[in-house]
Amino acid sequence: MKFYYFSRRSQPNMAICTMTRSRNIRHSAAANQTPLSLLATVGLVYLERILTSMPNDAAPRKLRFAYLDSCNHMGTRRDPAFAHTEKPGAHVNCGARIGKPITKVIDAKQLVIEDTLPAMPTPPHLDWLVDIGERLKTVDGHDIELWELQHADDPAVLSAWAKHFREHYCDDEMLKKLVAGTGKTNGEYLTEWKFPDAKEAPGPSIRSGDFAEIIVADYIEYKLGYWCPRQLRYDQKWNRNESTKGCDVVGFQFVSDKGFDPNDELFVFESKAALSGKKPVNRLQDAVADSDKDALREATTLNALKQRFLERGDDDPAQKVQRFQNITDRPFKRINGAAAVLNSSLFDETLIQQTTTASHFNAANLKLIVIRGDTLMVLVHALYERAANEA
Repeated sequence: MKFYYFSRRSQPNMAICTMTRSRNIRHSAAANQTPLSLLATVGLVYLERILTSMPNDAAPRKLRFAYLDSCNHMGTRRDPAFAHTEKPGAHVNCGARIGKPITKVIDAKQLVIEDTLPAMPTPPHLDWLVDIGERLKTVDGHDIELWELQHADDPAVLSAWAKHFREHYCDDEMLKKLVAGTGKTNGEYLTEWKFPDAKEAPGPSIRSGDFAEIIVADYIEYKLGYWCPRQLRYDQKWNRNESTKGCDVVGFQFVSDKGFDPNDELFVFESKAALSGKKPVNRLQDAVADSDKDALREATTLNALKQRFLERGDDDPAQKVQRFQNITDRPFKRINGAAAVLNSSLFDETLIQQTTTASHFNAANLKLIVIRGDTLMVLVHALYERAANEA
């Protein structure tokens, strides 16, 4: 187990503890003996579960402060007593970046983490995706989160990012098999047959759209803690210069690894990009409008995702997708999202605030974000080039 120290100035949703292999961990809740690494190990949902199982005076002060600090940072509004008036597990902004553990409260002072899924490493470029703490309002009062992609000239991080990016289209093991017999190098194969074209339309716009979808998927998976299978959206395109049909990004979150829970979540996100050009455009409104269509696209997207898993012989993830195919028999929480990924020069605060969500079918559970950054189209082309050259 690898421990990191928790700081009130750091982001509580960043990984504090990485489990390297499954182990039974017994934790005593005696005052001041709670390792704050537990916060990332079990996430806020499970942290609530611990706290709500204790009398107020029995909860360790450090654990209580860690919980409240996390809620404050994530913008949630919760009663400082947290507790005894709310259903455990009701909090949905679980920020753990590692596999969700199966938990069982043994008594008021002890928690057993019976099995922890393998840790998923966080790609280093996610440190460049920063919540700047600013919030805007739509015309109907809906919050808009502002994030910045603060990329830098760091070859090691860019290389890791390029590999992460490349493997959405073709994992490196499959690449060897696909290139065999073509007479092409790995880079030539990717550039000519897999990646959208860098110059010929609509290739550049497909590149920007794919980039926006992938960075939003990274946000959902590594910042919010959802399971977000997405490679299947890109690795079997019939036409490299077309976008795949269906919902852009789909994330899943489970309260427990055993059985169904009505608090399980399906998170469906629509993203729109504007990475080049001279005139600001309200791509967030475009994303909201397209997100409204996800009411119809959701079923076919889940079916396609499940089918792809079954064709690959991946029965377990197929069953996870199947859990969300019948909300009547297996209730769950549906959350929708709309994201605009913009070059900084095309970000117009006044224009963004003209967005309306009034006609959206799930407006009450609609998350809005804007991700902006400098020279993003240059970055996109550089990532594709590096992904090909370093394959």
